[in-house]
Amino acid sequence: IKLEVNAGMKALNHGMNVKPIIEDLGQGQFNVKGMMLHMPGEWFLGFKIHRGVMSDKAEIDLQIEH
Repeated sequence: IKLEVNAGMKALNHGMNVKPIIEDLGQGQFNVKGMMLHMPGEWFLGFKIHRGVMSDKAEIDLQIEH
């Protein structure tokens, strides 16, 4: 299993200034470090999971306040 994680601001069409570090803990568990949502506003978190030739994705919206 491979996990990809990203984040961005749709309104400003940009993402994070850093690339997150994803650690595979085994048995479908992951630890993600280095997420930097550096501005207030509406953000999304995107997740893409790959298992062999199959993949799936999910996205959630966040509101970051000061």
